[in-house]
Amino acid sequence: LHSSKKTYSLTKYWMASPTHEVDLQTLSLEDLVYNLTAKMELLVDSVSILSCKSTPEFDTDLKKLDEALNVHEEMYNEFNKRLDELHAHTSEIGELLQSVQEENRTYRHALDHLPAIPAEKITTKKHETPNTTERATLPPIKKSHKTAKQPTRIGLLSEKEFDKTPTYMRGRMTYQKFISLVEKIQLVLDEKYKIASLPLSKVPMSKIKYYHEFKEAETTETKGGSFFVEEDVKNLSGVMVDPAMRSTLSVLRHNHLLKEIRGNKLIRYLVLE
Repeated sequence: LHSSKKTYSLTKYWMASPTHEVDLQTLSLEDLVYNLTAKMELLVDSVSILSCKSTPEFDTDLKKLDEALNVHEEMYNEFNKRLDELHAHTSEIGELLQSVQEENRTYRHALDHLPAIPAEKITTKKHETPNTTERATLPPIKKSHKTAKQPTRIGLLSEKEFDKTPTYMRGRMTYQKFISLVEKIQLVLDEKYKIASLPLSKVPMSKIKYYHEFKEAETTETKGGSFFVEEDVKNLSGVMVDPAMRSTLSVLRHNHLLKEIRGNKLIRYLVLE
């Protein structure tokens, strides 16, 4: 480049450019304006290129100037693109603001024109003498047509009576174990007759199978009494009918507290009163 006293190479101005090899997409709008201004200043200083023909670096400087012009054009296009985006955002914000203002006017109009709600008139009777001839009556309590049957309680043996039972029946079972198993049998009876006393429509789905088994196991001998089978013990208590349970049943039968009734491949144990 030519100044009043010296001739400078265009390469010096090109290398001084602040946007050399910079990704324009990463620049902010402020940085983009700054770099665009710097490039424009560089190009203005390059107007005297014709006076540089006599220099040996003329061809190289001319190529550098062409590159600078390309970068300037790219930067200018990016700048315009950013401006268009800003204008679009500004337009969207203006439309949104206008919509909010319109909604606000609508709500305000509706609020200002709400119909008045008349206050309810509350009347009270002063010094009212209660009418003794008219009394409020509660609706009659509906009695259940069918109450749950209470099973017969199994009688308990005393420890002396238990010890008098033949050894081959009770085996090595202790009196405390015997009492514990009798209590579990009684719980089985309570649960069984709680289910069996319900109308079929009230029986839970999980108990329907047991309900039908209870009814099918009944006979003329068990009618009106409380009885159970070994499956009742398994299903309703989870207790296995092991040797200890069988010894308990034998001791109760021997002492006339249970009666064994066989039939239809079932052994029923009827509680004796």
